[in-house]
Amino acid sequence: MADPANRRPEPENGETFVAQGFDTRPVKIRVFEGDLLRLTTNGQPGESARLDPDGQVLEPARVACAEPRVLLRLAVGDSVWIDDGKIGARVIDLQTDGALLRIEHAGPQGKTIKPDKGLNFPDTPLDLPPLSDKDLADLDFVVRHADMVGFPSSNPATTCVP
Repeated sequence: MADPANRRPEPENGETFVAQGFDTRPVKIRVFEGDLLRLTTNGQPGESARLDPDGQVLEPARVACAEPRVLLRLAVGDSVWIDDGKIGARVIDLQTDGALLRIEHAGPQGKTIKPDKGLNFPDTPLDLPPLSDKDLADLDFVVRHADMVGFPSSNPATTCVP
């Protein structure tokens, strides 16, 4: 049973808000082997493929990559793995606003790409610093409030911050 102390207080005027006409849940994108998927860095959230009334793809599904410098290093033919390797794709085209991927591994029933799942680029030499500018800014806060920081990295030891 929910703790009444943790409930949102009712508005004093007795009004309630009901969201109508839109869905506030994060998008889950279902992909199948052979599907196209756009990888972008424009900051827009992921979106399912747009289909015409006959089910033909008008625009492929889209997912965002939080690190724009990754797309500058991709090459046609590079593999991209999504969600800890559950979904495998290959770069088939590079575009000004991202890359077009073809899904190669998604299992016979397809797979769902949920929000905030990781992207892995095993064929792409990223040569990126192990910590982003945001990571470094966050560390300023962390060192004042934590005793220890874990730093897992698959980068060479020479790229680790001393």
